[in-house]
This record gives sequence, C-alpha cells and structure tokens, in this order.
Amino acid sequence: MASERDHGSVGESSGSTSIVIPTSEMNKLSEMLKTTFEGQMVTLVTDIVNGVLKGLQDQIPSLQEKNSELKSENTSLLARVASLESQADQAEQYSRRNCLRLSGINEVAGENTDDIVLKLAQDIGSPVELQEIDRSHRVGNPKRKPNRDIIVKFATYRSRALFYKGRTKLKENGHKGVFVNEDLTRQRSSYLYEARKLVKSGILKGAWSSDGTILIKDNADNVQRVNTLNDLVPFGFVPLPPGVKKSRAMGSVPPLVARAHLNFSSAMQSD
Repeated sequence: MASERDHGSVGESSGSTSIVIPTSEMNKLSEMLKTTFEGQMVTLVTDIVNGVLKGLQDQIPSLQEKNSELKSENTSLLARVASLESQADQAEQYSRRNCLRLSGINEVAGENTDDIVLKLAQDIGSPVELQEIDRSHRVGNPKRKPNRDIIVKFATYRSRALFYKGRTKLKENGHKGVFVNEDLTRQRSSYLYEARKLVKSGILKGAWSSDGTILIKDNADNVQRVNTLNDLVPFGFVPLPPGVKKSRAMGSVPPLVARAHLNFSSAMQSD
C-alpha cells in the first residue's frame, strides 16, 4: 500500500527518484537568478561602455591636434589657391592689354569687322590704320545674342590707347548706343558688373576700368581700387557664402536692402 506524501517531498517510483519543488520556492529561485543575471549584465555593459568611452576620450586630444593641423593646412592651401588664381588672372588680363570690346553694333551677314573698326576710328578722330589691327571678330553665340560684341586686338598698345581715348566722341558722331570697353577677364568683369549695380542704385558715384584695374568713386569723390568683391562690401554688396554659386534664378539682392542687411549684421556682432 502506497504511503501518502506531502507536496515537495522526494518520492521513488519504479526505481527512479523525483524531486518536487513547491511553486513558491521556484518563484523565489527565479527571482534570485533574474536579479543576479541583471546585476551581472549591468556590470558587464557598464564596464564595456566605460572602456569604450575611455578609449574615445584618450583619442580626443590627438584628434583635436590633428583637426587643428588640418585647419591650418586648409587655410594655407586656400591662401595659395587664391594667390595662384590672382596671378593667373593678372597674366590673363595682361594678355588682353591690346584688346578692346565693342558692343551695340548691328551685325550683318558677310560683314568685315576690320572695316567696322576703321570706320569707328575715323568717326571719332582716332588715327588707326589697317596695319595697326592685329585681328578682330565677333564673340559669342549668334543664336543667343543677335548683335554680338566685337573683340579687337591692336598691333600695339599705343594704337589701342588712341582708339580707347576717342570713345567719348561716339555719341556725338552718330554712334549712340555703341560702347567701347576694355576686354576684361571674367573675374574682373564680375567686379565691374557688381560695382556698376551699386552706381545704378546711387550708392556709388562711378565705376570703370583702367588698364584692367577696376576703380570706383564713392559719393565723397574718393577713388579706390577693387581687388576683390570684398572691397565692395562696405558699400552694401553681400557676397555669397563659400561654395554657393549664383544662379540666374537667384538674381541679385538690391543694394539698399544689402546695405540694411550689412548694417543689421554689424549691429548684431557688436552687441
């Protein structure tokens, strides 16, 4: 006859032994294991995180030093690039010193641009002969601009200077709307273009070029040279941030608005 056993006792059946653990004890054991496991995991994760953070913190000084070196090198390279670009622009402008650009002249099929130049020279009283013209031709896409500019390269700088000097007589000799300008590099043309916009807005009194040098006159009749667009900032020009290229859709900021923006920025910086 089998004897009765309490729950949790050890029993034997058919030669095997079984242990029955009360549910309450199982729950206590489970909680104990859970607490122990969680504590070990927290410790393990904390040790790993602290180790990673320490490794990163140890690298910060060397990374800061490397970053400083890279910034210094970048500044030096930018200065060298700016210097080389300036030298290249000067060389290009010098190669154009005997050239002039004529605009506003009607373009006719089969025309001879040398004859056009000689006719203008005669009308403005500039003693220029055919042999003093090295070459002349229209520039640009005829489909985009019907009356393209004429580039004239004179054989000597003296001939070019004589023709350029007589440009003030164009209007009075029946050539209203015809203009003679120096053949500037793209960079210098942009300087003159921005300066003339300031003149149009009344911020500057005048803007012109002389032997490839861009000059401006303020409303106090002070004349100064424009070497970069930054020279126009005091008069309200707002340069684009580095890396941003101006698109046709962007247009330009009105100079008076630009001046207000400049004054506001200066005031904010001084506060």
